[in-house]
Amino acid sequence: MRKRIFIAIDVSEDAKQIIAEHISLLKREFTDLRVNWERAEKLHITLRFLGETEVSLLEELKRRISLDAAGVESFCFTIAGSGVFPGIRNPRVLWLGVQEHSGSLRKLQRSIDNSCVALGFKPEQREFKPHLTIARIRDAQMAHKLVKFHLETKFEAGVVEVREVVIYESLLSPQGSVYRVLSKHALS
Repeated sequence: MRKRIFIAIDVSEDAKQIIAEHISLLKREFTDLRVNWERAEKLHITLRFLGETEVSLLEELKRRISLDAAGVESFCFTIAGSGVFPGIRNPRVLWLGVQEHSGSLRKLQRSIDNSCVALGFKPEQREFKPHLTIARIRDAQMAHKLVKFHLETKFEAGVVEVREVVIYESLLSPQGSVYRVLSKHALS
């Protein structure tokens, strides 16, 4: 049996509220576009997406992630700035930036990636770019005004304290994905 798994950091309820207001603004300004907007309760920073994962690996994954989390002290980051993946010519994802200057976020992500590789997952090929996805664009040709507006907005949601890492199961449905917490792991 398999489950669709990812490892993430949640953001504070205050930050989620500010981001939800920003998403509402974008929705009001661009009602005629085919865009899937992220719901505030699902906002997170993905540290590692594993995808379909054998259930038999989950206990060892939890054990390793617990050790990885305990190896990093609690830290803070700022949610500020905006961007688009893969780029402005073919926009598919709108995101908000994450600024963390102590190096703790990258250290945590690298440690988790190493644990996942030790369990048989392929190493992450893309450079880690911490961000919060707020929208998935379905029609890139029509979204250039939205992208321009999003990139020109001076967004800031304040400081978020990180105290734990969460392992989630992503359940797919016709209404979109639903995230279920499998375990939480405290930082030191």
